[in-house]
Amino acid sequence: MFVIIGYLVVIGSILIGYLAHGGNLLVLWQWTEFVIIGGAGVGALLVANPPSLIKEIVTQLKAAFKGHEPTKKEY
Repeated sequence: MFVIIGYLVVIGSILIGYLAHGGNLLVLWQWTEFVIIGGAGVGALLVANPPSLIKEIVTQLKAAFKGHEPTKKEY
């Protein structure tokens, strides 16, 4: 649930910031924009982190989308 809320906050912040500076939202509704922005983000993640951390990020992302109730020990 928090993953979805987090994504909504990120997308909302980007859109509001873009509009606040007079941006045209139709420019963002192009698939190439998603490729450019997403590719830049993933590329920066790969360059800035060691392979062991990237593997852990992938594992944690899978767990975040899968959902999991914490045990008493984890809590």
